Amino acid sequence: MPKPPPFLHGLVAAVTLIVLVTGCGGEAKQLTTVRLVDLFADAVVVDAVESVEIEPTVLRFDGTSTVQDPKEPEETLGWEAAHEVSDLKIGDGHLLGKINSDLAILTLAQPDDLAQGDLLHAFEIRLRSTVEVKLHMVPARLKPEIKDPEDWKDETRWRYTTVVEAGDDFKTYTLTSTHTAPPPSLGRSSFVVVILEDAAGAKFEMESIRFITRREELARIPSGIGFHGLSDVYRETLVTRAPETVLYEVDVPPRPWMEVHLGTIDDGPIRFRVDVRQGEDHTPLLTQTLTTPRRWEKAAEENAAQDKRSEELEKALEEMDKAYMHLPSTAQLEEAKIDADAFVGHELDWYDASIRAMDTEVGRLLEGLENLGLEDDVVIAFTSDHGEEFLDHGRHFHGSSTYGELTNVPLVLHWSGVVPAMRELYDYDQDPLDQEDVAAEHPEVVERLAGLIAEWQTAALAVKLSPAEDAEMAPEELEKLRALGYIN
Repeated sequence: MPKPPPFLHGLVAAVTLIVLVTGCGGEAKQLTTVRLVDLFADAVVVDAVESVEIEPTVLRFDGTSTVQDPKEPEETLGWEAAHEVSDLKIGDGHLLGKINSDLAILTLAQPDDLAQGDLLHAFEIRLRSTVEVKLHMVPARLKPEIKDPEDWKDETRWRYTTVVEAGDDFKTYTLTSTHTAPPPSLGRSSFVVVILEDAAGAKFEMESIRFITRREELARIPSGIGFHGLSDVYRETLVTRAPETVLYEVDVPPRPWMEVHLGTIDDGPIRFRVDVRQGEDHTPLLTQTLTTPRRWEKAAEENAAQDKRSEELEKALEEMDKAYMHLPSTAQLEEAKIDADAFVGHELDWYDASIRAMDTEVGRLLEGLENLGLEDDVVIAFTSDHGEEFLDHGRHFHGSSTYGELTNVPLVLHWSGVVPAMRELYDYDQDPLDQEDVAAEHPEVVERLAGLIAEWQTAALAVKLSPAEDAEMAPEELEKLRALGYIN
């Protein structure tokens, strides 16, 4: 039985989850998933912790910064004019400067004592300008070399943007990321690039700049559901604070199990606890203490109170041949009363994710060839040895048939200026997965293919290991060869 999608991802604090079981009778007819993130609106938060304000991380120019001022350049507290900014200096507790063209660039060396393991949620900058200015801020690993200033006008991965109004009064502007990717880690950037557009002739005065971390942002919002990441892995998340308890009333299906990922952004140890109550019965399900912040940890799975798969499916899997990697057929799923669509949907999600990951790695390979100047000198071949079946003809995996889903594999050749554009060798538009049996309509093709298969079988039998040769090999080696289909 596949595991359902995670239904609880704790992020902050020790969570005691109490499940009130109101309906547990009957046999499971299909896979049922209870996602607690979807039920939070009706949950009760006991011993709720009030939102708190964490001391902000602010750089000021009057000696009152809450973090250590950058050391270089000392006269401007880490700020430098990189392009078309003149008269940059500190005066009257402000950073002053003049913009000489429609595109100007400043750089700031980040303070060394920023929360290095945290993520950057937003910038907050307080300033005034004599001209309306489009202001963009971009975290950078290294101090950038401004070779072509126009490059910085394009959309950048970590782009924080606002429009500064013209006027005599200082105003506070909050810049949140306009990019869909997760926010950057403060530990991975050392500089901030500030781009000023449509600003020719402007004079500006900056009073302060604040780095708002994700930890600071979470501390001031109440417990609830959000999309949060640890170590660049993002999940739909239930956020709470110690020692809050979140109380749900849930109809739990028969023989349930729980899948949960836990995490914290605090440096100290945090204990999570999950309990179930049915009437007067109280069953502890999980107690887990986290000591490493900013990463997800999967909760311990072994628990006597949680059955991981149905007894029917477990019995069916015992009868399966090892060659099919313990993936059940349609008949076995029906025997175990498991929803085949739900099962295969889970497997397809994993398969699609593998394809997406491979696509990324192929992109890195092509990028590397381009960086080395080899993209026009290398023949690139992309192919596969077989496809996979996901119950298209009643089975999983591969090696059990020659249907289209197993044999229709890609063969892509690329050599710039040498290999012509790719052509279609076969037309699978009408029946790409061989769902229609047309063997009776083409007996001559069947006869020819049967001959080829017979030749292959004869060749395979000719090189088959003899019983004496089998005896000379270790059992582990024989088992590996059998699993790969090389011997019977």
